[in-house]
Amino acid sequence: ARLSAGAPADWAVALAPTVHALRLDSIETMAPADSAALAADIARLASGVADSESRFRGLPFAVLAVHRFQVEGANVVVGRAARRIPQEATPLEERTLVIGERAGSGQFELKHSMRSSGAEDAVEHYALLAAVRAAEKHFVIIESERDSGTRYEILERSAGGTWQLRWSRQLNC
Repeated sequence: ARLSAGAPADWAVALAPTVHALRLDSIETMAPADSAALAADIARLASGVADSESRFRGLPFAVLAVHRFQVEGANVVVGRAARRIPQEATPLEERTLVIGERAGSGQFELKHSMRSSGAEDAVEHYALLAAVRAAEKHFVIIESERDSGTRYEILERSAGGTWQLRWSRQLNC
């Protein structure tokens, strides 16, 4: 995006006037019981996409961040979790991003996931930048950082509630 005036130092995403940001609730702002339940949900979703042959198998997930928002009556969560093998010479890490949805008070169902594993200093780090609505469609904007640069992805929610890659761009610095 081109900005005609200087952007604030802490901006993450610039939106056109026809794009509306959705309100995100962060796990840090929730009541303790709610945040504990949501962290357990994210760990359950992340364990559902874990590779059974992975060297991380059996290790617990540490939930790093969780955001939730509403889309067409469904509760949507985007969470990040990690597992670590703290060996001295080459510590290993696995990072997982999950998107889950539920209608009502049932369990969250996994709708999309991303996972990266490897050396602690080379593994991809994911971050949710924004959830937006445009032209009656819903999108999430994800940032993936790695050694080779930063990738930005826009995922679009389909009518069935799954999230699909709509756009991706790698920026190398």
